[in-house]
Amino acid sequence: MKIFKCMLNLILSRNFNLINSPFQFLCFVEYYKTNKNINLNNVIYVGYCSLSSKNQIKQTNKAIYKTNFEIFYLDEIFNIKIFHFIFFLLKKIKRKFLFCICGTAKYYLFKEFVKKSKKVIFLDEGFDLTYKENQEKIEKYDSKIFTIFDIENKNLNFIKNNLNYLKSFKKKETKINQNLVFFLGTSFFESENRSGEIKKYLEDVNKRFSYKEIQYFPHRSEKIDNELFKKFKIMSIDAPIELHVLNCDQLPAIICGFYSTALFTLKRIINNDKIKIININFSLDSHNWDDSPDVEKHLSFTKILNKNGVENFY
Repeated sequence: MKIFKCMLNLILSRNFNLINSPFQFLCFVEYYKTNKNINLNNVIYVGYCSLSSKNQIKQTNKAIYKTNFEIFYLDEIFNIKIFHFIFFLLKKIKRKFLFCICGTAKYYLFKEFVKKSKKVIFLDEGFDLTYKENQEKIEKYDSKIFTIFDIENKNLNFIKNNLNYLKSFKKKETKINQNLVFFLGTSFFESENRSGEIKKYLEDVNKRFSYKEIQYFPHRSEKIDNELFKKFKIMSIDAPIELHVLNCDQLPAIICGFYSTALFTLKRIINNDKIKIININFSLDSHNWDDSPDVEKHLSFTKILNKNGVENFY
């Protein structure tokens, strides 16, 4: 039944909402709540993301946000090759799509929808669109960017995402535990080019906060070596880190991570000077990035983090 309903929506609709990560889902909900006066389509297509990402989207939607969205998880409905074939047919038989809300301009599957759409809303997933080169790639579209960042570009239209709906889940009274650290994981060191190179930074963090409990929140695509992380308490959560933090009974005195958008969003939504948020700004030149050609964007993102009150570790 689900497959026929999805097929029918794909064939009949000219408006599409596309996401591929938990944070993109949060941003979509923000846009939806901000634009109640617009008759937006409540059908969402989730791309072929990781199992962890999909589970977080499901949990956030069902247990926390409790929305009435019709969500199609494409990997549960179509083999990816079959979906490509269906989309090929749609491009042949359909007129240009009217409207597309797209979680990211980078994901290859969504690019095809963007090209076919008259108007596009981009939900800036991560800090990709703070990078000028990525902004230039979407200037050719009739688009607006719904963003948490303060970006200046006269060639693009921006709508500010203040994360107001997300903030509404913040507990009114939360204690700060001076002996607690939240350490956000990263996928930087999953590549064979950099395998095991995270060890130095784990040791540095453990040394600096040796008298505190350090809770490590792995990135969704991160594989944990128990021996490497034996001095940390590994935390498994079923919601985006932003929602998890807002629902905590006690907050840590320190939150740290590696060039992460979450550092920026947490600084904005917590808004408490008693909690230090720290970027582990390791030297990018110390590693092989042949498999990650856009690594330079992390350097520019450091300036954005610092400007918004996120401290450097080194």
